[in-house]
Amino acid sequence: MVWRGSLAITLALGSATWASTQLFNARPAVKDKSDNLQLRLEPIDIQMGVPQAFTFVLVNISDHDVRIPSAPSLDCGDNYNGSLWLILKFTSLVHGPSGISRGCSSSGGHWPLLMDRVKGWKVLHSGESLAIEATKDQLQFEDKEAGTYEFWVVYQPPPLSVEEQAQLHQAGIDFPHDELTSTHIAFVKKP
Repeated sequence: MVWRGSLAITLALGSATWASTQLFNARPAVKDKSDNLQLRLEPIDIQMGVPQAFTFVLVNISDHDVRIPSAPSLDCGDNYNGSLWLILKFTSLVHGPSGISRGCSSSGGHWPLLMDRVKGWKVLHSGESLAIEATKDQLQFEDKEAGTYEFWVVYQPPPLSVEEQAQLHQAGIDFPHDELTSTHIAFVKKP
């Protein structure tokens, strides 16, 4: 009989907590998880062994909503929405130049207030994704030489100060926290 009394008290306290949350419209605490998103790289239109375009996919792998900028910059540009960087490691098959390349650098400008920016961010429910397609010309890489082309993409979330991050947490908004890197994929162009 004692366990029934404990169960009744637990249920009553849980119901009271739920009712007060509903009454005062309190927002639930957001988990501060850096593993809320996954980044994928998907090649498109492979010609002579090398992709001519890619789709960058950000997937919500958490159990709750995550809000992300819907238009991260590709390589160059204003990165207040975050940025996607395609990295290429080229290894020549004929003893020519080899190395790693990345697009150009970017700089900040006059940015809108955080909560104004967040209004335009996309809400990704658990399991949903945001896909961004980019061509070889947009990504500024060459594929003329024979060799191994190893690609991966890096996502840099919007730069947020500690105060801005706290503001989003207080508003119950989960957002991209850390830089993400996709798996590496390699292609060979023969001479």
